[in-house]
Amino acid sequence: MTTTTIPGDGAITSRPMRDDQDFWRMRSLLIETVPIAPIGLNWDMRRLDGKRFYNENREENRLLARPAQLWETGGGRLVGFVLPEGRSDAHLNIHPDYRHLEGEMIDWAEAHLRRPMSDSDDLHLYIYANEYDALRQRLLTERGFQQTEYWGMIRHMRFGAQPLAEPELHAD
Repeated sequence: MTTTTIPGDGAITSRPMRDDQDFWRMRSLLIETVPIAPIGLNWDMRRLDGKRFYNENREENRLLARPAQLWETGGGRLVGFVLPEGRSDAHLNIHPDYRHLEGEMIDWAEAHLRRPMSDSDDLHLYIYANEYDALRQRLLTERGFQQTEYWGMIRHMRFGAQPLAEPELHAD
């Protein structure tokens, strides 16, 4: 567990995910930040839901098998978490008011999530940063991360107030 002191919040501590209650707190953070965070800064809550509930046994929380780390205020408010989705990757999810913790979150990911790739013994870690995210881009560059050429993201967004096309349903 690490501790950072922030005026007004007391100590910010980090700890591993413990139980289903932590899942619901992680989900609440994602929902809370939708209207105040840039698009793509955090996961959509449905993505987290899929990691939790897409199991043969819905009572089993397979998220607990992942090395997830949470950051919370002295009052117990969850303000960020790091969660891997696959091998050698880290997804930072953070309340926009606490982005100053991202360096610490990246440090944790480097210490706990770097893995060798199948064709090499070299350790790798992928951390996702959008093109517009100057802060995260800078933090990663300072740590020696390099931008890859083969990642991308597609977002579908409805522009304007045009009516949606009505689907044509056939009787057969």
